[in-house]
Amino acid sequence: MSWSKRYKMLKDTIEKYPVSGIPKDLFMEYFFIDSFSFYEIIEFGAGTGNWSVLIDNLTRKGVGLSKSERQRAFHQVENFDYTSHLTMSHVYEKENWPTTPEDLRNNCIQASLELTTREIKSKYYFENINDLLKRNLYEDFNVIRIDCDIDWDLFWKWLPHNTAEDFIIIVDDIAPNYCYERFYNMMKQSNDIKNIKPVWLGINTGIWCSSNLTISDTVNYAAAELTHLYDVIRIRDGILITR
Repeated sequence: MSWSKRYKMLKDTIEKYPVSGIPKDLFMEYFFIDSFSFYEIIEFGAGTGNWSVLIDNLTRKGVGLSKSERQRAFHQVENFDYTSHLTMSHVYEKENWPTTPEDLRNNCIQASLELTTREIKSKYYFENINDLLKRNLYEDFNVIRIDCDIDWDLFWKWLPHNTAEDFIIIVDDIAPNYCYERFYNMMKQSNDIKNIKPVWLGINTGIWCSSNLTISDTVNYAAAELTHLYDVIRIRDGILITR
């Protein structure tokens, strides 16, 4: 399947099951997950659960890059605090965001069955994100997606005990006029501690990876093969930049 067809599939999917994000950003998130063949995924701030459903759909056999029958395993963390945010309540109501654990599970099951004819493989954590970060989950996560506010000190302590040797961290809303502290904390960790490094910076989302992960071949491939999908795609200081 061509990249153009995959991109169209992404847009068709989020039209039916909306994901809070920009399609060009979401496509690059999918691209790196699929390219690195990462299978253990945790999402902080699952919201509707549609992001996990989207990735599950795009990485399944016949669509994704792998010919393996192995299904991605998702871990969705959500405590539904957003429903009390009065200034955004109209948005949540319009998008029919789940307000209970049962709603979230049902949405993921219904969407995944319709899109892939199989139920998504997901574990759910209905608790405060910072409480979860205080304990070891005994999982080797390859992908961490952050789409909510977190205690960054807790996160950096949690990270080395709950990730595989190679991993990526996807961070949403990194633009300065959204959640500036997310980009600041990721770059500070990259510069000061150096256990992670930036891979890609998009319109409002970025990806960092474990410092030992080899990314040059994948970054170069993206810059060469995905140019038709982006207004700007380039490599600067080894980092892929799209717009």
